[in-house]
Amino acid sequence: MTSTMTGIAQQEGIININNKFYQYIGTGWKNETIVPENQITCKNLLTMTSGLEHTVDDVTPAKLIYKADTGTRWVYHNVYLKLQDVIANASGQSWSNYFNSKLRDKKGMSVAWFQVDNNSVYFSNTRSADRFG
Repeated sequence: MTSTMTGIAQQEGIININNKFYQYIGTGWKNETIVPENQITCKNLLTMTSGLEHTVDDVTPAKLIYKADTGTRWVYHNVYLKLQDVIANASGQSWSNYFNSKLRDKKGMSVAWFQVDNNSVYFSNTRSADRFG
């Protein structure tokens, strides 16, 4: 869902996935110096090539530790959820409001986003997942 919404936001011109991530949410969003932080693009988050630590699901700044050069390795990591912050900031709406107006309501989906620990988790039913597909 997050990657689809990222595509919608790019298509609408409110974000550009090739821009540096910090341009949308500012600096200090992870536990690192400004130099590695300035290398990470939205596309790196989208493609899971950020170079950030991947062994924990926690995406709070203290847990986002630079482990490899950006773009040099792929690992599944929940850091892509930070794109929800990008979209919220760029659109001037909350993540759920933007999602609801651009996808949920248009498709007639029954969807809710909940905070579970530090993660934004999507809850739905099979019919809504089918409508998304």
